[in-house]
Amino acid sequence: MSKSEMLHNMYEECMNIELFEISELIKNAQSEGEKKFVNCVIDCILQIKQKAVIDSNRF
Repeated sequence: MSKSEMLHNMYEECMNIELFEISELIKNAQSEGEKKFVNCVIDCILQIKQKAVIDSNRF
């Protein structure tokens, strides 16, 4: 699998993360760096979803 395919798969998986899973992901992080990474990914996902809601006038 190429890195491009891996990133696409990661994107697809991340976009399917449910809000109730976030605290568990952060709790299970194995280091502070991983915890920061998870926080950054979650922040990015929320921004993408927020923009989609705003663009579709569903707010």
